[in-house]
Amino acid sequence: AGAELQFAGDFDRNGKLKAALSPIASRYKYILIDTPPSLGFYVGNALVAAQQVIIPLQCQYYALKALTPVFDIVRRAQTVNPGLHVYAIVPTMYDARNSLSDPVVQSARTQYPKLVTKTIIPVNVRVADAPIHGLPVREHDAGSSGATAYQELTKELFTNGK
Repeated sequence: AGAELQFAGDFDRNGKLKAALSPIASRYKYILIDTPPSLGFYVGNALVAAQQVIIPLQCQYYALKALTPVFDIVRRAQTVNPGLHVYAIVPTMYDARNSLSDPVVQSARTQYPKLVTKTIIPVNVRVADAPIHGLPVREHDAGSSGATAYQELTKELFTNGK
């Protein structure tokens, strides 16, 4: 939690994660970095260290509007990390009962047709409940709609090569 303050004055502050991962990176096919939902220190470090970005998109109007600044930040990160690219946009927290969810997904697909995944992650209480029990949703409730959707997303992203 104190990393941002600790490295605030360092010239290479956005390269800390890349430097930390460098000795082990060759041992892994994938390293997933899950950042907080902000555009600060941690996201900057992740973008400098990453090769690909998967952007979760809550199926809400303001989240859709926030995609433009996210892409701007990725472009800025590409000046330091030219190999970085957006791999996918994943619609999340989709609520079929909410009349806004579908238009948000359709708008994202119109704006970013090659990036938005086919798989949509629904609102699911079991997904939110799993961390309380210290478990991934797949172990907490493998049959839930959330667990099933994340399993399908994994197949789409990694098996089918989206």
